[in-house]
Amino acid sequence: MRETEIDVTLVAGRRPELLRRTLESFEEKVFRNFRVASVFVNIDPFCGCSADGAACREIALGHFPDAEIIEPDAASYGRAVKALWSKIRAPLALHLEDDWLALEAIAPGRVFPVFEGRVRMLSLMSREKSWD
Repeated sequence: MRETEIDVTLVAGRRPELLRRTLESFEEKVFRNFRVASVFVNIDPFCGCSADGAACREIALGHFPDAEIIEPDAASYGRAVKALWSKIRAPLALHLEDDWLALEAIAPGRVFPVFEGRVRMLSLMSREKSWD
């Protein structure tokens, strides 16, 4: 199952410490378990300053040297998601945001079998969603 490639999309603001923590947690618990084909990162100009945006770019490229980085002139979450998702080419994609943390391991054997039926999307859960 690990042979199936995934693309990763990441919506971020100019918040380097959040981004660093997010990517470190997903590297430790998720990315190393998958074959990541391509990574697409949108760094919106909100929070921080231009130096923080440059730091976010460096952090993203430090984890994924071939990542495609989008840095729009104006912040728009909807436009960021649309731009990122339009770039996906792998059969499956993992969408992230810069303030998410991976708290437990996620591996292909836990995820890929769900896509054998009609399921086309999984949502990462958090206590804030209060879903059971």
